[in-house]
Amino acid sequence: MDSRRHLLIIASILSAMWPTWLWYGARMTDGSDEPYGILALLAGGFLLWRDRHTLEPTLKRMVIAIGLLLVTSVFHHLLPNLITGLAAVFILALAWGNPFRNLGIWALLVLALPLIASLQFYLGYPMRLIAAVSAEMILNCFGQEIARSGTLLMWQGSQVGVDPPCSGIGMLWLGLFLAALLCGLKRYPPSTFLVVMITAMVAIVAANAIRVTLLFLKESDQVSLPD
Repeated sequence: MDSRRHLLIIASILSAMWPTWLWYGARMTDGSDEPYGILALLAGGFLLWRDRHTLEPTLKRMVIAIGLLLVTSVFHHLLPNLITGLAAVFILALAWGNPFRNLGIWALLVLALPLIASLQFYLGYPMRLIAAVSAEMILNCFGQEIARSGTLLMWQGSQVGVDPPCSGIGMLWLGLFLAALLCGLKRYPPSTFLVVMITAMVAIVAANAIRVTLLFLKESDQVSLPD
């Protein structure tokens, strides 16, 4: 299969996903989610165009991609839109060729989906709790004698809540975006990709804990910091 015919088939598959693209456009513009995904979409699209010569069309992958497309089309109204969006990225990866050649590109396209509101809903409280527990441990190591109740930190009558903006979801998205962009630009193999992404997540959680610790010192009036 020559490259032109392969690209034509991919274009046909993409056009068959039009309900997903309509949903994506609506979510990016209706204010219900942060539009940061557009940045990841542009970066992923640029890297796909750069690596267009790496197309590896095989009949097996193309048949699987078209089969998954048919399944998601039939059950589109029964599946959450985010699931069909993830399926669209996976189908595109299969149709493109070997998805493991450059996982950074596909990670960028996953991050291009409207994820932040969903991440805030499902991971917001756990990440706030992790930040609060970490800040409590750090502060107690310096003799602060902090008490904690859930995501509330208490010290000498002062209460400081680790609220949703302090969950670190925005930091997590941005950090993973930068990590995926690095992997895509450098064409890292899957093993290196996993190391980079896991390291990024650990670093982000740790950085958010330090940020919450500093915010507690400010909000409890122990130090004077700019707003």
